[in-house]
Amino acid sequence: MLKQTTQTIKDAMKGISRYITCKVIFDFTDVTILDDNKTLSTSDNNSITDSTQIINKNRDRAYKIATFEKDKFKLDGSYRIPSSNANDNGEQGWWSSFVCDSEGNFSAPPTIQIVFDNIHSIPALTITFDTLENEYATDFEVMVYDATDILIENQHIQANDKTQVLILGNFYQFKKIVLKINKWNKPYRFSKVTEIDFGVLKTYDDTQLIKASLIDEVNLLNETLPASEFSFTIDNSNNEFNLLNPDSAYKFLQERQQVTVYMGIEANGQISYYKIGTYYLTEWKTEQSSFTFTFVARSIIDTLLRYDYESVMPRTTNLYNIAVEILNTAGITDYEIDTRLQQISTLGLMEKTNCRDALLMVLQAGRSYCYTDSNGKIHIVQDTTDLNNAVDSIELQNMYSEPEISLSKAIKRVKVSYFIDLETKTDVIVENELIEKGEIYPLEGNTLINTEEHAIDVANWLMKWLKRRAVYSVNWRQNYLLDLLDVVTIENRFNNKNAVIYKQELNYQGYLSGRTEARGDINVMA
Repeated sequence: MLKQTTQTIKDAMKGISRYITCKVIFDFTDVTILDDNKTLSTSDNNSITDSTQIINKNRDRAYKIATFEKDKFKLDGSYRIPSSNANDNGEQGWWSSFVCDSEGNFSAPPTIQIVFDNIHSIPALTITFDTLENEYATDFEVMVYDATDILIENQHIQANDKTQVLILGNFYQFKKIVLKINKWNKPYRFSKVTEIDFGVLKTYDDTQLIKASLIDEVNLLNETLPASEFSFTIDNSNNEFNLLNPDSAYKFLQERQQVTVYMGIEANGQISYYKIGTYYLTEWKTEQSSFTFTFVARSIIDTLLRYDYESVMPRTTNLYNIAVEILNTAGITDYEIDTRLQQISTLGLMEKTNCRDALLMVLQAGRSYCYTDSNGKIHIVQDTTDLNNAVDSIELQNMYSEPEISLSKAIKRVKVSYFIDLETKTDVIVENELIEKGEIYPLEGNTLINTEEHAIDVANWLMKWLKRRAVYSVNWRQNYLLDLLDVVTIENRFNNKNAVIYKQELNYQGYLSGRTEARGDINVMA
């Protein structure tokens, strides 16, 4: 879905002159600490928030919540009335249940305690308070204990003036961390902690960021399940990642460390940032001169390759349940699955394969797509594309050249197989009545399709997309507000055409450019 924003931002994005910036937040956290079991307890907990969110790697509150904190709730439309169910209030982190006094002091300091199953050592701790409303603790304490519950580090931070605080210390072989908040920067406020990171958060902006690129893609025919890839190159002239430097941060690099990307645009003298995506480090390299260093990170979909899934005994279930099983097998808990998949029955048959290919079979059988949002959450949605309902347009004035258009192969028949068991296969054929000659498009190995009716539904869905033969490629100034599966109007010198975006390439080098690829019906005009 097109990212929600104001008309002012939309106009700035398409302006003749525009200023766009990029920043990357790199989480230097020991990934073993993320996998460890943690016991979280708090002195108290506001009923409208969920304390477990402070260790979920999300440092951004979803939106402002209307409360009875003094002089806070503005009637300007920017606040939402909270639900009594914390799960319905989105990402908010942890809030205390009582407010501070007129001086910002808490009579009974709110505390957060995190106990780990195993012993860990980290170079630092990063605490994010409330960046959305610029609120933070001005006086707080961090206490660290070893396995025998002996205090090994006690830092008392006073006169803090930041919403995100890096705390360096002797965090060596610890098992428990306690945060105690003594004073807040504003009177009559709940204390708020959005996230606690067990490591260093490093921000790379235009002062050190040389270039960045993002490839975001979905396969409209579900032939593959792509994982988004983000790469960025930084100035390494300070030898921060030089292997020969004894103080280099190179030794702290690990696969699966989190990379969060933001892009911002200036409008009316202010820069508004939007979270582009959340990715996980897969590789890194220094250039021969060692003056630059490049990181490559991919979406959580990439991790599905690490795990196997198998289900060889027939049972009565549905595609929704199979998707849940696959994601849980891969250790993924942050997802949202279209409930319409509950209505598609299956025997759940699948020979051993990796979870990525297993999930692809669910998508094929469910006529659905899978993508990750800006927070890294996996979404599985059934296809409801309406080419007549464009959410935005790509104009000639924003292109570097006329859009390229090509036609995909003409397909006369779609052949889909269904299985009553893992060995017995039957084919169904759907014809393209619009052409006399063409190739056959097969989908033959999906054992989640178990009835003739189901196979025909899938075949008709594939044929719908195969009839949409117009493939567009646009080299232009780009717009990071556009998302995969958005329908856009593509302008040309003759007739403007509507098409659905299946691939976005964003390139940043102090300015934004890139390529959009989309597919549509050659006859569907805007």
